[in-house]
Amino acid sequence: MELIEQFFSCALQGVTRRDPGPYCKTAHECGCQGPDDWHPCFYGCWDWHSAVHSHFLLVRCLRHYQMSNADRALAVLTEHLTPERIAVEVESLFKEKEGWECPYGLAWVLRLAQELDTWHMEMSRALEPLELAARDRLAEWLRTLRSPCQSGAHGDTAFALRLLLEHSRRRPRFGVEEGTILQARELFQVTAPVDTSGFPFLSPLLTQTQFLLASWNIAEELPINIWWMPEVATLLKLKPVTGNPHDMKSCHAIGLNFSRAEGLAQLSLRCHDHGEALLLLRSARHHWESSVPFVNCGGWMADHWVCTFGLMALEAFLHASSVLEPTQAAHRDDVE
Repeated sequence: MELIEQFFSCALQGVTRRDPGPYCKTAHECGCQGPDDWHPCFYGCWDWHSAVHSHFLLVRCLRHYQMSNADRALAVLTEHLTPERIAVEVESLFKEKEGWECPYGLAWVLRLAQELDTWHMEMSRALEPLELAARDRLAEWLRTLRSPCQSGAHGDTAFALRLLLEHSRRRPRFGVEEGTILQARELFQVTAPVDTSGFPFLSPLLTQTQFLLASWNIAEELPINIWWMPEVATLLKLKPVTGNPHDMKSCHAIGLNFSRAEGLAQLSLRCHDHGEALLLLRSARHHWESSVPFVNCGGWMADHWVCTFGLMALEAFLHASSVLEPTQAAHRDDVE
């Protein structure tokens, strides 16, 4: 729980931190003096999408764990997620340039809505107008999509599609049609690259596989040979990377380790060979542990966003471990 507390604390600090941020709007252009005037809910965390998924992290932790600063977090969420503030967010969304925060940030809006569902009805209802606006823009994006973006960054198609699919199954009345999302599988005709050049925080190979696995009927056993299932040997070649939590670009390596860890843990559960599954799980843990020292370390370029990916990786690892190593999983206090 200590690490989850760190994730939680870091996100809680971030969602109310206005500066530093990349906002280039001026008071003359926007008729306001600060980012919280045009984005009164999601003004913190350096950028809008990070603020959105940091709210998701807070909600998820409050739902599933006993957090020491729960009252403070609930007060912040209650202050931010109101009908009045969401109305301003929707208005600002339509004022932004075409394609703004699409698909990445808008997909996180749906993930936040999914997490609020059945947990806090008042906040869930307040978010609905933005949820619907995000859904409509994402549906249009998907309608015009001709080939997948496999950048390993914010435009990554498969990552967004997985969030859309999970949301659609949980909140079908408010989501992009599941059938439309599943049709997007046809876009993925070749194996994605393991990683890309530059500063990715996602592995295109893993995001593609995670989406395609999520689209498969979980009750059915996967055939042994599917073209898009990566070779275990290929995945085991992945080694953790090193990033600088103070640098805007190289900090992505910290998140890349976390997102790889989540993907490797999830794939371990669909591996036919138990020995290979354990190797994938071990690699997931190695990647996760490589980035943990950089969590809440004071490097704002990492702190404003990596905790969400750290939590998702930890949860995926613990779940896979409970299935593949039930005896050892009962003694995982050293991981948490």
